[in-house]
Amino acid sequence: MEVLEALEAVTQNPDLLMQMEFNERQEFIKNAFDYLNYKKYNRIEFFKPYPYQQRFMNAGSSYEVRYMRAGNRVGKTYGGAAEFAYHLTGEYPEDWKGFVVPDGGHTYWVVGITLESVAKVIQKELIGTPDCRVKEMIGTGTIPRKNIVTDQGWTPDGAKLKSCLVRHKDGSLNTLMFYGCENVAVMMGQEVIGCWLDEESLNSEEVYAQCVARVTNAGGPGNNGFIMITATPERGMTNLNKKFDNDDSGLLYLQSVSWDDCPRFNPETIEKELKKYPEWQHEMRRRGLPVLGQGAVFPFDDSALRVQELNILPHWNIVIAVDWGKTIDPSVVMVAAHDPDSDTYYLVDCYYLNEDEQARSPQNVARVILESPYRCAPVVVPHDSGAKATQLKALGVNVHGQTFRNPPVSFLKVQNIKTDNQSVRDIETGLTEMRYMMQEGRLKILPKCEKWFDEKRAYFYKKSKISDKVEPSGEDHAIDASRYALLSLMGGIGCYYSDVMNDATASLQSFSTIQY
Repeated sequence: MEVLEALEAVTQNPDLLMQMEFNERQEFIKNAFDYLNYKKYNRIEFFKPYPYQQRFMNAGSSYEVRYMRAGNRVGKTYGGAAEFAYHLTGEYPEDWKGFVVPDGGHTYWVVGITLESVAKVIQKELIGTPDCRVKEMIGTGTIPRKNIVTDQGWTPDGAKLKSCLVRHKDGSLNTLMFYGCENVAVMMGQEVIGCWLDEESLNSEEVYAQCVARVTNAGGPGNNGFIMITATPERGMTNLNKKFDNDDSGLLYLQSVSWDDCPRFNPETIEKELKKYPEWQHEMRRRGLPVLGQGAVFPFDDSALRVQELNILPHWNIVIAVDWGKTIDPSVVMVAAHDPDSDTYYLVDCYYLNEDEQARSPQNVARVILESPYRCAPVVVPHDSGAKATQLKALGVNVHGQTFRNPPVSFLKVQNIKTDNQSVRDIETGLTEMRYMMQEGRLKILPKCEKWFDEKRAYFYKKSKISDKVEPSGEDHAIDASRYALLSLMGGIGCYYSDVMNDATASLQSFSTIQY
């Protein structure tokens, strides 16, 4: 403390150094260098958590699984690295109230999106350097240099570290392993006392499930290890986010952290930083809200698409589209409208039928349509409807004579619309058109279509293991129904809103008379 006080005094008044006697000055310089060197390789001793970091750590005493969902640059990763250092070394603060691993000799995992990203972020925070070949920097992270073993168990892969040993205060060695999410298979079969996932990958739910399996009984029969997740939800409302958001078991801890919770940010800083990002990313960047992210099929904020109410005029065009549920998937009835005056499209109403097999059946779909305020509008069904379309017709539903096809003329003049069956139903054609509508402000969604927003937040492009192609992934039942409806309207299929309750229009079953 005396050295620190002297350093602060000299920093504020450099003349004090020259006023010292020669021997006194030499001793001061030596002590100062010793102090700075000690601080360099023992950073964890000088860490004082922010209140939100402390709450997250304390929650470990009650929850084996914790998720810190935070805005950018609030210190979530460094806080995670600090806690991991406590567990690995056994050197907990005197007032520690979080999860405690009582001994050493365990395996710990840190997992990032790729091993390269792990090296740049987590390895740097824990070990002190993104390049494990730079020996001088080893130990400048949250794990003190004296605890990092480099003469055995040190497994580098160029700059990246795959594993290393960390000395526990009881003298035993903990194994620290670094993983990317590319190959979950290599994680199988291990017993792990602590897992730390930093940021979400496309397969984060699969990685999380593997971590759950690995920490079970890792501290002995009936004693599980712990899992902590720190992430800014750039991939939107993923299934993993949904798991924590919708948890009713009381076993999962979710803590949201915004720039307002972090002392690094003041109102002026927040305003300045927000200007660097597109407006639709503000809630995610600032508050850690999973609105959308990299790889999102529809990279637009919900607020840019929502409208609270709509006055549909008689000359507007209306169509209904159905997406059939299979096994446990819902059947979805989507109602869409087109305002020809402003060339704006609307998702007006959505019936999400997923309670049971009866709810998904053609009989119930027919009942929903015929009891709706749009009962006489033409209904477009997908190409694989088969007997279901026939059943709808028999039950009095105004089913269009042709199953869904991409229109031959589109705003973007998409070239992959051809005459063969695959091209006329190409999914990407419809998604591209919908993105274009959103970009132009010509696609709006009403409150009754909230299920569409639920799907949109978790709808991302990812590489298919089957086709090896990058394809849309996630639940898409409402999205598919909306695609059928919107592109059918674009192709001229629909009826005037003034005719949606006109039984004479529906009974004609002649689309030459109701096609606008």
